[in-house]
Amino acid sequence: MDILGGQAGGMATPHFTRLVIHGVGLLGGSLGMSVRRRGMAGRVVGLGRSPERLEHARRLGAIDELTTRPEAALDGADALVVALPPAQIRAGWRALAPLLRPGMFVTDVGSVKAPIVAQAERDLPKGLLFIGSHPMAGSEKTGVEHGRDDFYEGAACILTPTARTHPDALALATAFWHALGARIVVAPPDRHDRLLAGLSHLPHLVAAALMQTLGRDWASPAELAAIAGNGLRDTTRIAAADPAIWKDIFTQNAPHLLASLDALLDVPQEWRAALDRPEPDTQALGLLYAEGRRARAALDHRPADAE
Repeated sequence: MDILGGQAGGMATPHFTRLVIHGVGLLGGSLGMSVRRRGMAGRVVGLGRSPERLEHARRLGAIDELTTRPEAALDGADALVVALPPAQIRAGWRALAPLLRPGMFVTDVGSVKAPIVAQAERDLPKGLLFIGSHPMAGSEKTGVEHGRDDFYEGAACILTPTARTHPDALALATAFWHALGARIVVAPPDRHDRLLAGLSHLPHLVAAALMQTLGRDWASPAELAAIAGNGLRDTTRIAAADPAIWKDIFTQNAPHLLASLDALLDVPQEWRAALDRPEPDTQALGLLYAEGRRARAALDHRPADAE
C-alpha cells in the first residue's frame, strides 16, 4: 500500500487505493469531489443507508461506487473517513471495528471530538492509523447537492491526537487535509471541544435564539422578511441549519456549551447596566462596542498552520 505519492505545497500528497466515505452528505460529498478532482484515490466508495441518495452522490461526481453494506465498502480499503453526525459516529465504531485492517488510515469529521475519539480508542482495533479530524468548513445548507470540490480550501482543519495516536496517523492526516487545501491546527480533543463550544456551537445557539426572540415577540414573519436588512441576515444565517444535526452537536458537547453560554450571559448585563438609567452611559456603550469590534477584527488575520 503506497500511500504517500507526489508533492503538494512542499508536503507529500497521500494516495489511497480505495477510500471509503461513510456518509455522503455535504461534508462527505465535498470530500469525495475534492479527492477525485485531485486524483488522491484509485476508487472513492460511498457508504450509507439510502441507495437513492448514494446514487445521487455518484451522479454528482462525489463517489465512484456505492454500497449500503459496510463489509462490501471496506473490502480492500486502505482509508475510511466517517462523515456522520457525532452520535452516529460514536455508535458506529464498534460495528466497523471487525472490518478494519491494520495500517488503514481512519478519521472522522465530527464537530465534537472528545467523546468520538475516546469511543474510537476503546472500540477500534490496534494497528490502525486513527486520528480525529474536524474541518471547519460547514454551511447552513445540507446535502451532497451543495457539495463543492473546493469546499475545504482555506478552511482550518483541527486534528486531535492523543497520547495513543501513532505519529504516522498525525503525519498522514496532516498531509491529507493539506492536500485538500486546508490549514492545519493541532489540539487535544477536550481543548478542541472547549474552543468549539464558543467559536461554533454558541454562535449557532445565539443565532437561533435571536430569531426565536424576534419571531415570538417582535414582528410577524411578513414584517421580518420585508424590513430585515443584511445585518440581521448575516448575523443569523446559521440559524437556517438543520435542527437535527445541531441538537446532536449541542447534546454531545453540552458541558462546554453550557460554560460558554454562562460566559455569554454575563456580557449583556454590562450592556443592560449602561442602558438602564435615566441617561444611558454613552462612554460605557462605546467601550463595550469597541471591545467587540477589536475581537471581530482579529478574525480577519488568519494564521498559517498552527498548533
